[in-house]
Amino acid sequence: MRKVTENEKDFLMNLGNSIARIRLAKGLTQAQLAAKINLPPATIWRYENAETGPGVLVLHRIAGALDVTLQEILDNMLDKNEKER
Repeated sequence: MRKVTENEKDFLMNLGNSIARIRLAKGLTQAQLAAKINLPPATIWRYENAETGPGVLVLHRIAGALDVTLQEILDNMLDKNEKER
């Protein structure tokens, strides 16, 4: 297993934060989101805490369950990063 680079870790952290912010804005728990996409709640926790990242197909399912587009998830990442600069 290869080591995750700092850039990859930052990306996963930003992606997880974006998913969590949108999920919370929609009033969903991790368990509720997980149920909508047929995954264990622990997997959502792992995504939101940058332990791992979803594949493109799972990310698409997450976006659908949150009623947003993939672009909105990515834009949410960029908006957060720009505010921190």
